[in-house]
Amino acid sequence: MERMVKGLHKVVNHLVLILLVAAALLALFLVADSDRYFSSAAHEEYAAFDPGSNDTGFRQLQSKNPDVFAWLELYGTAINFPVAQHPEDNSYYINHDATGASSSTGSIFLDVYSSKDFTDFNSLVYGHYMEEHAMFGDLKLFQNTDFFKTHEYGRLYASGRTYGLQTLAFLKVSAADDLVYTPHIANEQKAAYLSHLSDFTLLQREEPTTSDRLLLLSSCADDVSGGRFVLLCRLLEEVPENPFGESGESPTRQKILTRLEELSGVKLAGILLVLIILTGAVYRYSTRRRGPETTA
Repeated sequence: MERMVKGLHKVVNHLVLILLVAAALLALFLVADSDRYFSSAAHEEYAAFDPGSNDTGFRQLQSKNPDVFAWLELYGTAINFPVAQHPEDNSYYINHDATGASSSTGSIFLDVYSSKDFTDFNSLVYGHYMEEHAMFGDLKLFQNTDFFKTHEYGRLYASGRTYGLQTLAFLKVSAADDLVYTPHIANEQKAAYLSHLSDFTLLQREEPTTSDRLLLLSSCADDVSGGRFVLLCRLLEEVPENPFGESGESPTRQKILTRLEELSGVKLAGILLVLIILTGAVYRYSTRRRGPETTA
């Protein structure tokens, strides 16, 4: 009987070990898969195509995907991406990247009814809200007053030249607001349009005017059901200097504790699961080494 109990105990130990190893491998797979997912949508993935110094890389990207026509950067953020525009399907770049490949991370894209030369009064640019500073995930940073105050400029490359961008206001709007998302606002509607935008403005640097050329950068809001973050920008003829230097001091380069707070839920859960499993394995190994406790 005692031998049977010991044998059963060994079987249970082996099963527990197998389950721990399987759980650890699953957690590591989730972490690695999540890392690949966010890395594929990070601005570093497209750095070689940036037309900032010369447009050779940019033209190479255009040869892969002719829908790519512009480049957008907000200084001091991880928003530094090519911009595409599908000729007729506004949903295409929701699930295709800038190379034209199918991807759930999508791409930054201009509304099909907005002019590619950005001569419209209001140009609508969309991107997914994503964690870990991917795509338009950094739009949420502008809801912080200090961040908004210190991050005023960016650049837009289009039609063979580079424009400056100035961030004017941060808004939270409804995805169902047809007026906000109406391109080609007519001259007689401009004042009413700006008044409507002001109703949803949370932070503002200065008021936009009817003579401005505006870019509305839009993504899903992370804490509002059916809501959207909108960063309202003004197109400038002159390109402001990047106060953060060439590196841009992207938020991806931060201290470990801050980075842990910003990890995606899947990745953080995977890391915690691995730590729990390792702790359990070490504890189980140490108790087996000590052997059963004896009493005097």
